[in-house]
Amino acid sequence: MNRITPSILAADFLHLSENIQRLEKAGIEKIHLDIMDGNFVPNISFGPMIIEQIRKVTDLHLETHLMIFDPEKWIDRFVDAGSDAIIVHLEATNHPKNCLEKIGRLKIDKGISIKPNTHIDKIKAFLPMLDIVLLMTVFPGFGGQAYLSDSNRRIEKLRKTIDGTPVDLAIDGGINTETIEQAIRAGANRCIAGSAVFRDGDIETNLITLKNLLDSAF
Repeated sequence: MNRITPSILAADFLHLSENIQRLEKAGIEKIHLDIMDGNFVPNISFGPMIIEQIRKVTDLHLETHLMIFDPEKWIDRFVDAGSDAIIVHLEATNHPKNCLEKIGRLKIDKGISIKPNTHIDKIKAFLPMLDIVLLMTVFPGFGGQAYLSDSNRRIEKLRKTIDGTPVDLAIDGGINTETIEQAIRAGANRCIAGSAVFRDGDIETNLITLKNLLDSAF
């Protein structure tokens, strides 16, 4: 498994196609798309039209993380735009089961994300429906935040909760050269990384550094 999934929120949007091509050449298998509505989180990012353009320039797996209220209203639109996975926030909908069923009918990967202050046990009821659990290790809304100190304990607890299932445990927030090893050792399968991949525009070197740290974690 490719354990690093770059979040293009931190990419150079004036040269997004080029950035994505560089990720492909570096061996990246999927990219993470952070969709923010300015309500569920205090920031606005981009919508389906950008995903449509990304889909035109890459065959990479597009993992779309909906940080928006009432995601069930938008699932079809983001799938039509080219998403290969949809992750909804448990806190953003009154109908998480309906969301997952709808995503499943569209034949793409289904995920749930939870904020740092949402109890891990709330995931249990949905495990049979899930392909991905995305554990936030910062409060969502902005890139470049510091990894929260309680994150490793939460990763360990979630790992115990999902053991014996095929669910992918991904984490998102504050991943850098100081935190990526501990996150994987705590039990994450995969780390979403934005600033740590795209900082200074040196994508290739940054990925090599992160991959070397992951290799040393095993």
